[in-house]
Amino acid sequence: MTIVQSKNVSLNRISKSEIECITQKVLRYLGHSGSDVVICFTNDRAIKRLNKQYRGVDEPTDVLSFPYNEINIESGRLYLGDIIISLEMANLQAEKKGWGLTKEIQLLLVHGILHLLNYDHENAKELKKMARKQEEILNYLNS
Repeated sequence: MTIVQSKNVSLNRISKSEIECITQKVLRYLGHSGSDVVICFTNDRAIKRLNKQYRGVDEPTDVLSFPYNEINIESGRLYLGDIIISLEMANLQAEKKGWGLTKEIQLLLVHGILHLLNYDHENAKELKKMARKQEEILNYLNS
């Protein structure tokens, strides 16, 4: 697992070890404990550019996922893909919901990992399936 932060954001309210721990627990729960992901924290401006480029949506979002699902030749491990999180958006959403940044990052990591594993929410049926799985994982993490 690799955690990257843009030079214009600071992870001072959540540690990289907390992020690693959450991610490893989610991957283990989903049967992917031997898999790798890259998690990048950035700002609204950067994620807006990516959202426009890859999804055609000209606005910032909280999380983007880029699945790869290929074996890393060097490590021999499955590389699931990249998760990009806007730390600005995460902070704002945590504030609006009245909970801490760690809980919001946890939610965004679960959501992003599910996207890497082909869960989606393009229609009502997919949304229900993904929401149910997301809630199941969050309950597991918080039990």
